[in-house]
Amino acid sequence: MNKMIIGITVLALVFLGTLTFGCPRCSGGERYLWQPPALCGTPLLRDETLKLYKKYGRPSRIPSRVLTDLGRLDAFGRPVKASVGDQETFWTNSWVTNQFYQITATLQKVGTHCYIYVEDGQTVSSTVIDDAANEFDTNIYPTDTSIFGSEPDVDGDPRITILLMDIRDGYNGSGGFVAGYFHSLNEYNSTHSNLREMFYMDVNPGQPGTTQFYGTLAHEFQHMIHFNQDGNEETWVNEGCSTLAEYLCGYGHDSNIGDFLNSPDDGLISWGGALADYGQVYLFLYYLWEKYGGDSFISYLTQNQQNGIQGVNSSLAAEGYSDDFKTVFSNWAVANYLDSPSIGDGKYGYTGLDLTSFSPGGIYLSNTWSSYPVTSSGSVNYYAADYLKFTNGNNLTFSFNGDDSNKFRMFLIDESSLPPQLTEVLLNSSNDGTSSNFTSFSSLVMIPVSVSSSGGKNYSYSTAGTPTSSAKIQIKSFTSNLTTSTSPNTAVTFTVDAEGETGSPLYYKFLEKFLESAGNWNILQNFYPDNSITWYPASSGNYIIVVHVSDNPTTPPDPIPQAGLSCEVSQGTSSVQVRELTTDLHFAAPVNQPVRIQADAQGNGAQYEFFVSPYSINKNWTTIQEWSPNAGAQWTPLSPGNYILVVHTAQDPLSGWDNQIGLTLTICDKGGGTAAIIPGQQMAGVKVGDTYASVVSLYGPPEGTDYDTDYFVTYCYYYSQGVAFVIDDTNMDMVVDNNELVFMIITVAPYTGKTAGENGIGSTLSSVRSELGLEEAYDSTNDTYWYRSQGIVFTVSGNTVIQIAVFEPVFEAEGDNLIRALLVPRQ
Repeated sequence: MNKMIIGITVLALVFLGTLTFGCPRCSGGERYLWQPPALCGTPLLRDETLKLYKKYGRPSRIPSRVLTDLGRLDAFGRPVKASVGDQETFWTNSWVTNQFYQITATLQKVGTHCYIYVEDGQTVSSTVIDDAANEFDTNIYPTDTSIFGSEPDVDGDPRITILLMDIRDGYNGSGGFVAGYFHSLNEYNSTHSNLREMFYMDVNPGQPGTTQFYGTLAHEFQHMIHFNQDGNEETWVNEGCSTLAEYLCGYGHDSNIGDFLNSPDDGLISWGGALADYGQVYLFLYYLWEKYGGDSFISYLTQNQQNGIQGVNSSLAAEGYSDDFKTVFSNWAVANYLDSPSIGDGKYGYTGLDLTSFSPGGIYLSNTWSSYPVTSSGSVNYYAADYLKFTNGNNLTFSFNGDDSNKFRMFLIDESSLPPQLTEVLLNSSNDGTSSNFTSFSSLVMIPVSVSSSGGKNYSYSTAGTPTSSAKIQIKSFTSNLTTSTSPNTAVTFTVDAEGETGSPLYYKFLEKFLESAGNWNILQNFYPDNSITWYPASSGNYIIVVHVSDNPTTPPDPIPQAGLSCEVSQGTSSVQVRELTTDLHFAAPVNQPVRIQADAQGNGAQYEFFVSPYSINKNWTTIQEWSPNAGAQWTPLSPGNYILVVHTAQDPLSGWDNQIGLTLTICDKGGGTAAIIPGQQMAGVKVGDTYASVVSLYGPPEGTDYDTDYFVTYCYYYSQGVAFVIDDTNMDMVVDNNELVFMIITVAPYTGKTAGENGIGSTLSSVRSELGLEEAYDSTNDTYWYRSQGIVFTVSGNTVIQIAVFEPVFEAEGDNLIRALLVPRQ
């Protein structure tokens, strides 16, 4: 069943993707080649470190007699320099048994600041070892010591031992592994100590010489330095400094930022060792570094003997800043949503990183509301934040109440305007507060922030007001002032006329690229209220200009309403230049109502050719008008769906057409776009159990098919109408027969199948749960939520339902371990 959902989801996204003249979406890449998650072992040794630090204090020189007996000092107390080929026995840790054990290792390289030993039986090439020594000597050592401070020196030898070994961490091919660690025990004359400055680096599955390996080197060296400077620092600060060290040494931003953005209700000061914790402490320390003095602040913080929050506060004061930790944390929590350094003098965003490259969908929203009034509650960890979105509201006020024993702050971000507007709702001593009235908005985000390390974590909130319906958008025209002789660097104006169904404000994004180029799109204007731009083409060539239209500048609809116009720029005179395409469509645009289309082109003897196609993965063009001098045409849509309308223009059609202009249209089902109600496992005029012949009689031949040999089913796609049917191949002949039955019905936009409680495509997950209860199963791979006993499954993106499917209800079978699969592969 999961396999089927993956397939239909991918195809639906292809179908709803950008038009031929649209802009492809981009996403961030991984910072490293694939490797398992790299974990630091140092925090796991914190309890032992604190005991040692309490007993012995800051590291000091080990007695000379001890080192002399070991042959590490000569008779005059001078360090005996080790030589390549020397063998040494080292104490190390087993993370599996939590016991010490010994290994032998051979010295492979003597650097300026390091010895590199390799565990006997492990193989690391001499080239990699030379490169590692050079990287440590010339980059990591000088960078870390100049920013964080000096390392300890307990043995009189200025070189640090780097032991490359297979760390016994229980890694079996899945999950994370201990990539390295610093053990403070080695700084003291104590049992199991190696009596030297050293740290341990993994070679399995760790890969010496990679960016991840060098980042771990910088990370563990910072731990050594921090122990020397402030040996009882809190873990979240220490780990934050070590992840920051990776960046400052040139190895990029921490790769776990996305894990934190996907679970932001993660208490900053409570280290748990999860990947999200690494991303969180890095992001906070990076924010401090970027906003509060850079290297100077971090140096003071590392060497400050106060710890945790007190250490940050005293460092801020010492560096001349009036902000305290609670203020910094609150601003940081807002920045993690906005990431807009142009707002609030730069404190609500990052200048040196882009959060969308780590989490393209933005930070995780704990709830989304589109129906009002709302009364709800939540909880947030100490020094953490929740993010809740409210969409399409009128005359809303927000009331907030946090637990009296905690300390909360509450922010509201109105995304309906550009730039977004930030408001703090002032709370009284009981953590109660009410916002001013928001007369109308398309998107508003509430951020409750806990700025305390104690007290109750719960809060409640409510709104007054009414919803506005989700705005549909229809582009009515796309025009330019192009002439038949347009030279490079000559001003050209493009204007789009569009309307939203609710009259909500619209935003426009303009893009350009060469018509035949496979290169990237150049953004001329990002989403902004201006519906007209002036463009200066840089060089000659055939261009395409595209406009995207949205009622929300941060979350555009999918598919995005758009229009495109091709134009020729040359030193000479082009034969025909298309200027305009206009329709008389308004919302809602019903079936069987003629659509009047008007085009305009400049040039003697211009002729026009009009086409329309369902907006599908494979275009199926229908000619509305053959080549003719007539610049107007009429088209009558016979079925609902999303369509592409295109006009070609030419002076001599026999010699080929010169230019084109296109835009998207949405035709609704009987003016409303609502499919049949789901109860009874029926949608789009078909019930589960109907024959394939009845589907074809209603919809015609499928626009696409697929077959799954695991489940012996055929998927029949009607992309343009947003419907797919799963047909059970009962005789297993891999052919769909007329008498075979519909097993499942799947819809995406433009059909908006709904449950009895009016939940369906476009609904929030919280609204679905309020009607149907908690889902019986969840598949995180595809964000699918199963209500098997009710015969419904929802696919969710960004907390919004984008796909809904119905099937015959399935009930629990015998056996606790039996998965309630809907389509079990036949034996």
